Amino acid sequence: QLELSSTSLVTLNTLSVTPVATGSRFAIQFFLYGNWGNTNHGFGAYMHRDGSEVARSGNAHSIYTNTLADAYLGGAWSSIDETGSTAGTAISFQLKVIPYKSTNIRFSAATQPRGFIITEIAG
Repeated sequence: QLELSSTSLVTLNTLSVTPVATGSRFAIQFFLYGNWGNTNHGFGAYMHRDGSEVARSGNAHSIYTNTLADAYLGGAWSSIDETGSTAGTAISFQLKVIPYKSTNIRFSAATQPRGFIITEIAG
């Protein structure tokens, strides 16, 4: 389990992909769930490619609730990255998060899945 007390962009998962074709696009599916209790809180989920944003859930509070009970919230998103590729040159994809505020928020316990799927669409 990962517990954050920050409002900064934090990398949760990284995957290196080596394209088989030049000019490929990539279908990106990403999902993230978090848990916090007894406070209004939330987060935004982001996908980066080699350090640049290629997809997002919204802003830093696109997943948000104002509750006085434990909250388990999240979502799944998809996008097409049309940046292109060079065959044989590795690309780094990262799932990142920005918590809404700097009180504790937890990610990736058994009830809080997170991850992403990258599918190459040959160019």
